[in-house]
Amino acid sequence: MSPTLRFSCVALALAFCGLAAPAAAEDVTGQRIIAFCESDQAPDLALCHGFFRGLSDTHSIYAAMGKGLHLYCLPRGITQEQFERVAFNWMEAHPEALERPAAVLIIQSLHEAYPCNAEGEAVPREDDGSAASPGPDAPAEDSAVDGG
Repeated sequence: MSPTLRFSCVALALAFCGLAAPAAAEDVTGQRIIAFCESDQAPDLALCHGFFRGLSDTHSIYAAMGKGLHLYCLPRGITQEQFERVAFNWMEAHPEALERPAAVLIIQSLHEAYPCNAEGEAVPREDDGSAASPGPDAPAEDSAVDGG
């Protein structure tokens, strides 16, 4: 199995495990997740943030179980908003990919922004502030996403 196909299969499997919404994960495209997250309706916003949280939690669970599943390695202290911003920035830069499943796009964005070393730990990088910068209007009390 090619690395790209394996990556896509794992991303979809994570989405199925972490998605707590009526739609199937493959039905939530990049376009749909952006629409949910830009909505002013509480159910859409809940789906948006729940989708991201489900992916993050599922990835953390697999990593903690020692399954060798480290698709991305977040630095300690990254906030939920920063986590989501990395994915939105990536999707904005890749509009041709927005018809693909959101889970695949989100994991791909995090994989590129926060790669892991052979031990499954975050690769130290020179941070220019652009990848995870929450922006000037970001709330200061965002909860941190598990850096696992």
